[in-house]
Amino acid sequence: MADKQPQLNGAYYGPSIPPSEPPRHHSHGCRRCCCCLFSCFLTIVVIVVVAFLVFWVVVQPRDFRFHVAEARLKQFNYTDNTLHYNLVLNFTARNPNKRLNIYYDKVEGHVSYDGVRFGSADVVTWQNSFRQFAKSTDSMSAVFAGQRVRAFDRDQAKDFDEDKKNGVFDINVRLYFIIRFRLGDVIGSDTKAKAKCELEIPFGSEGRTAVGVNAAASVPAKERLRTRCCYCLSQTLWVLLVLIIVLVMLVILVLYIIITPRSFKFHVTEARLAQFDYTANNTLLRYNLVLNITAQNPNKKLKIYYDVVQAHALYKGVRFSTTDVDMPWRSYLQDKKGTDRFSAIFSGQRLMVLDPNQVSEFRQDGIFPIDIKIRFRIRFRLGNLISGHFNARATCELEVPLASSKGKTVAPFDPTKCQVDF
Repeated sequence: MADKQPQLNGAYYGPSIPPSEPPRHHSHGCRRCCCCLFSCFLTIVVIVVVAFLVFWVVVQPRDFRFHVAEARLKQFNYTDNTLHYNLVLNFTARNPNKRLNIYYDKVEGHVSYDGVRFGSADVVTWQNSFRQFAKSTDSMSAVFAGQRVRAFDRDQAKDFDEDKKNGVFDINVRLYFIIRFRLGDVIGSDTKAKAKCELEIPFGSEGRTAVGVNAAASVPAKERLRTRCCYCLSQTLWVLLVLIIVLVMLVILVLYIIITPRSFKFHVTEARLAQFDYTANNTLLRYNLVLNITAQNPNKKLKIYYDVVQAHALYKGVRFSTTDVDMPWRSYLQDKKGTDRFSAIFSGQRLMVLDPNQVSEFRQDGIFPIDIKIRFRIRFRLGNLISGHFNARATCELEVPLASSKGKTVAPFDPTKCQVDF
């Protein structure tokens, strides 16, 4: 095995290391950090959407329904600006869901005639709150009885006389619910809902009571709740999704302001090409290249672990050698605002086919265009938190002069900044 060239980490009298360039506003590190945070945000959104879809498929929430099954209007008289009334309503509540139970904590009914509310009553109160099981139907009732002082205007009085003459009164019922949903052992928070029932209730001309037995005929009051079970669930999940999105955006903003991530920088400060010979007869390239590299971490709060750093050397786009960048130890930790020096040695021979034009250009001026591609596997450290692995790469386009047998070169090597990308 050929002896390797001595590493150039010690003192040497070569070209000075160029000063660090001022950080650019749009750096690759910033883009990488933003991409990483955006990926986390997108992952959370996807998880929430998938969870929502799975929940929807498993639970299959459906509308719960209310019907007025029976109405008895025993009294409905208007005298001396006072409305006397006695109305009994029987409801049926249907829960068509297979998995959801419903707690009816409070159901309050309000009745009105011609836009004037004249009575209120509890259908279900806090004291007799009950649980409706899945795929079940339950009955409820409400009694509205009493009197209400209210002066009808001319049009309202005329409508009342006409309805009394016809024996049918148009009465609107509004129901206000406070309910909770239960899925397994999980009980949701209070949810408000409301329903509107437009009833046509018959009343006997001589005070007799007409009973509406068929809800579809005598009392056409089939009305769905405005607030549906599925709507409540989807609204809750969407609110949760929006809160998660806002929280993630705030976390991203705070982290970006606190950390202010910047791209780490690589420079090739010295390149010594002791041998670079190509034999066209056997297409054999012999080479000996030593590089000194400086790595700068401009971040004030982030440290960098260099777990794997591997360099590839290319001539005319053809790779001719690969080596590991020499570091003090494995998984080297670079401190904040730190600058470290590494080295890489490419030495050996490689079969390499060049076309006639490339062969004629090979020794034209003694300066060889050699590209160095460095691949990193790194981690970032913020305080005691260590991130997962990131893959990065750097491209260094070098113009390397060949050293003579006495160690002199045709021209000095110009230190070159590498383009870092993730």
